[in-house]
Amino acid sequence: MQARIAFVTDVFEFVEKYSEYMKLGLLSGLLALLFAIDVNGQVKSVSVPLHKSGDTTGHYKIQRERIVRMKMRDPLVFRDSFLLRISNESWSVEVISADLKTFGGQQYFFTKQVVPSGGPEGKELLFKTKPMSQSQALAVYEAFKKYSVASIPSERDIAGWPLGADGVSYLIEHSGPSTYSFKSYWEPSSQRYRLKQAEAVDNFVKEVEAKLELATSFLAFLNKLPAGTYQTGGMNVYTNTSKKQKTRK
Repeated sequence: MQARIAFVTDVFEFVEKYSEYMKLGLLSGLLALLFAIDVNGQVKSVSVPLHKSGDTTGHYKIQRERIVRMKMRDPLVFRDSFLLRISNESWSVEVISADLKTFGGQQYFFTKQVVPSGGPEGKELLFKTKPMSQSQALAVYEAFKKYSVASIPSERDIAGWPLGADGVSYLIEHSGPSTYSFKSYWEPSSQRYRLKQAEAVDNFVKEVEAKLELATSFLAFLNKLPAGTYQTGGMNVYTNTSKKQKTRK
C-alpha cells in the first residue's frame, strides 16, 4: 500500500510541475500520458490534458482534493470493469460496475461557506452523500453510451471550443482496469448549436441531471446547512436562513 501511495503522489507532483513549466513557455501544450502502477505491478495508463493556461490541470487538482475529502473512489487505483464520474462545482455522480451487467453508484453534493464580512471563502468542504439505485446507475451508464461520451475529446482538443472564467464546467472521468481519462467541458450548453461534441455533452449532463433530480437534491442539501451564504458554482451563491445545524464535516 505504501508503494502505491508514494507512486501516485509522484504522479500528482509531475502534473503540477508540468503545468508550471508550460506556463513559463518551456513546454508546448500536449496531452500528457502518464502511468500509475499499483502494488501488483499492473500498469494503468492515465490521460490528463495539460495546457499553458493550466485550466484543466486546476480542475484536476481540485477534483483530487474532493476525492480525498469525500472518500470517493480513486480512479487511479480502481480495477473493476467500469467507473464513471460526472462533476460540476456543486455535485458529483459516480457509477460503478464490476461486470457491466449490474450497476451501482453514489451522488455527492458539496459546497463551501462564504464568509459574510467579505472575507475569503470557508476552507472546509461541506458535503452530503446519497446512494443511487441500480436503475438510476444503469440509466446514467446508458446515457453515457448513447451519446458516445467516451470518444469525445476534452474541450481543449476541440477546435472552436472557447474558454471562459464564469459559467459551469463539467468534469467527466472514465476509468477501467487499465485506463483512466479526465476531461473538462466549459459551458457545453452555450456551444451546443455550433459544435456537435458540445451538443452531445450537454444532452448527456442534462439527461443525468433530470433523471437524478440533482438540482432538487442540491437545494435540499443547502437548506439543511446552518444559516449562512454558500457557493453554488461560478460566482453564484445561496443564502440559507435556516436555523438547522445539520452539516457533515
